[in-house]
Amino acid sequence: MYRELGDTLGAARSLCTLASVERDNGEYATARAMVKEALPILQASNDLFQVARALGCLGMIEQQERNDAEAEALLEQAVTMYRICGHKKGTAWSLCTLASVVQNRSLTASRARFEEGLLLARALEDDELIIHALYNLASIAEAEGDLPRSLSRLQEASQAAKVTGISALEAMLAAWQGDLTLELGDDANARLFYTQAVQYCRHTDMTECLVGTVRCVARYQIERGNPAPALHLLAAIDPHKALYLDTPERHRERTRLDLDLLRESVGESTFAAEWRFGEAMSLQQALEYAAALLRDPEE
Repeated sequence: MYRELGDTLGAARSLCTLASVERDNGEYATARAMVKEALPILQASNDLFQVARALGCLGMIEQQERNDAEAEALLEQAVTMYRICGHKKGTAWSLCTLASVVQNRSLTASRARFEEGLLLARALEDDELIIHALYNLASIAEAEGDLPRSLSRLQEASQAAKVTGISALEAMLAAWQGDLTLELGDDANARLFYTQAVQYCRHTDMTECLVGTVRCVARYQIERGNPAPALHLLAAIDPHKALYLDTPERHRERTRLDLDLLRESVGESTFAAEWRFGEAMSLQQALEYAAALLRDPEE
């Protein structure tokens, strides 16, 4: 319709909107072509907000296709354009997207951009972006071995997540805090965090959330020297293992090492027997089993 009316600027803006939809649907070639058609028209119009939007969309397409150098360059341009036109929300989101792109290249550079995005997000009271930035800052701190800093960031994220009421998010954050607390040697608080995670899981049907929480409780049982319940839990979630193996390499390696350790500690025949016991559990049964394992004996 815009083309029939001869409104090239309206058509260009609509192309960018369509490109975002195509990008979200995984149609990257189509989305890229749409933005590249629209971008020269937007640049000629001097509509800086729309130019920033188009550059950001192109950057995210390159990010999805693992073209990090191209994505970084485009997102840097988008951040600059958003800053020039004074669009704080666009600046904040572009900074955080840029931070994700540069994370493989430099944790320091990534952290600086997430920190800047977080400051803007707080000023905008954008809870979603605040949680996103804090989550990634926690991940960076953990990768750098600064577990107390990582835990502090997660605690901030958990406070922000309470506003959302999204149980799956709260469960994931609680379980991660449990893992960090356990690594820091605080068994009692780790158990409390895992218990919170299980409680939040009771209010969501998101399989990924349930599987991740059960896996964390299994690891807690390993650390406490309880191989049988750990095997039961790991066996129960094994049909869904693709959900928890799609994590950073250090987490996948930890799961492999845990299974090797369990097999070595109980022997092959006991391992097989306990595994069969766990295989008979449904995911919901495994969650309640995990809850029972975490219950304070004095309660």
